[in-house]
Amino acid sequence: FVCDEGYVIKGSQVMKCLKKLKWKFDMPSCKAITCPDLVLPDNLVIVKGSTTTNIYGNTIVFACDDDMYKLVGESTMTCTGNGPKGIWSSQLPSCKEKACLGDYNCSIHGECVGGQCECDQGWLGRQCTEPDCSQQNNCYDHGACIKPNVCKCRAGWSGESCEINQCLKNHHTCQTCVEDYACGWSGGPNPECFPGDPTQPDTTLVAGPWFYWNCVTIEKSTGCSPEIKAAPCSERCDNTKDTYKGMFCQQCRDFEKCFNMDTNFASLTINISITYSEHINFDKR
Repeated sequence: FVCDEGYVIKGSQVMKCLKKLKWKFDMPSCKAITCPDLVLPDNLVIVKGSTTTNIYGNTIVFACDDDMYKLVGESTMTCTGNGPKGIWSSQLPSCKEKACLGDYNCSIHGECVGGQCECDQGWLGRQCTEPDCSQQNNCYDHGACIKPNVCKCRAGWSGESCEINQCLKNHHTCQTCVEDYACGWSGGPNPECFPGDPTQPDTTLVAGPWFYWNCVTIEKSTGCSPEIKAAPCSERCDNTKDTYKGMFCQQCRDFEKCFNMDTNFASLTINISITYSEHINFDKR
């Protein structure tokens, strides 16, 4: 008897029939060849295969768990062998710390210690390339940290930490607020001028309808501040009433194309500055 590749015979390879019509040996069996268990060193991980099935032909692929380390040795091992005990095709690899060279030179803002960068004050990151603005409250998310504790503020914000609402400082009415390209008006419940764009305010402090291009709504709403004027479309467009004016109805229809519904306050806010009956749109810029 012989076994398939990867198996070793257990018992006699030959069976002989005796005169008494009995076999001299028991039927042999085939046992899978296995390789010794593996104990992984620090920082070495398996990315393909498993150490729990170390049978003949099993292949394992290794890598280091952090790119601060480099793999020393073969990245692939296969269980082989023609005898009763399997052997691995190569020795178990290991992971060694990379020197702080090339991509790990700590830029000019840190020192390489034990293969890792220790950053100077004011710098962060694996390679010490990220400026730290924690002393400036990380610019309050209103700007970008460009140098250690130096913020570059977005439009509408100022101050060392980008904490000053420049729109609120410069504008106290909706009409002057929406004339500033960096600002918009919160219609309620606490009406104020905030930095933002046509789609939304640049802060989570704003609650209520957002007016960027104008201070007009086509519906009266208790959620809007007195600064917001309502276009009396329903009155002007009802041809059964004396207030009906056909041209104004056309203007209302033009408005409606540029409004966004706010479900919290059931008001519609305008997204253009003015729409004339000739349908010429005047941009805020």
